[in-house]
Amino acid sequence: LTDMQEAFLLGRQASIDDDTVGAHIYLEIDVKGPVDIQRLNRAWNRLIAHHAMLRTVCGEDGQRGQAEVATAHCKVGGFRVMDPGTRQAKACSLRETMARRVFAANEWPLFDIRVALHGPDASRIHFSIDELIVDGLSVDRLIRQWDALYGQPDRALAPMDLSFRDYVLAMKAFEASDTVRQDLAYWQTRLAQAPGGPQLPR
Repeated sequence: LTDMQEAFLLGRQASIDDDTVGAHIYLEIDVKGPVDIQRLNRAWNRLIAHHAMLRTVCGEDGQRGQAEVATAHCKVGGFRVMDPGTRQAKACSLRETMARRVFAANEWPLFDIRVALHGPDASRIHFSIDELIVDGLSVDRLIRQWDALYGQPDRALAPMDLSFRDYVLAMKAFEASDTVRQDLAYWQTRLAQAPGGPQLPR
């Protein structure tokens, strides 16, 4: 695990008044026109096959990318026959549920996708994904790739020369290098000479 992933795991274990924190990204995508759910699912599953982090789970012993996972399906809810007030209340309830989602880090999947059908030409995709496996930039790229694959199901995805695993292993090797040990020794010496912190009121 990276330091950030360890912090996220510790954060969701620290319960204050039963308010467990799960660092995740939640967004909504309004779609004009009819949504082909099968095509949407097919495009997302291509991304799961392409990106190992979408098949990854995390635990105290580290993170584990799975070679194969079950086919993912977007959950679909129909709001078409509801009056505007009920539709708005249902949408707010769904948003509240997904925005406060806390994923079980060691259970796949670490994402949740739901499609609310508001009418024949209006839908909203509710998308939640754990920050253990993505960050803001990668979510932006995922959404762009998802959109591209939805529009062109046979579109080829660019091969990835490096994986997140490659990055983590390189980072851990660097942390064990002479360079890092020398830098750490330097700052530990400086720390011993540093002034104390301010005495803040408690």
